[in-house]
Amino acid sequence: MQRFQVQSAVIFAAIWTLTEFLRGWVFTGFPWLQFGYTQIDSPFFGIAPDLWCHGANIFTVWASAVIFLILFFTIEKQWNLVGVNALLLLVVGGLSAYAGK
Repeated sequence: MQRFQVQSAVIFAAIWTLTEFLRGWVFTGFPWLQFGYTQIDSPFFGIAPDLWCHGANIFTVWASAVIFLILFFTIEKQWNLVGVNALLLLVVGGLSAYAGK
C-alpha cells in the first residue's frame, strides 16, 4: 500500500478486486485463482452466497490491508486509526461469520 500511496484500506481493496475482475474478464474469461475462492473455511464464508467470489475477494483483501495498517500505524503511534481499523475488522468479520451459520 505504501508503494502506490493508497492510504485507505477500502480503496486498496476495491482497486485490487477491480483488477482481479478485469484479469478474469479481459484476458481469459475465467477468473482463476482469486482470493475469494480461498474463503470457504474462513470467517468470510458467510459473504460468499450473497456477494459471490468478488465480495469475498474484496473483504479478504480489505482485511489484509487493515492488518497491515494496524501494524504500520502502531509503529507510527497513530492510535485513533488503529482503533477504527481494528473495530471495523472485528465487526465485519463477526457479522459475516454469524451470517454463515
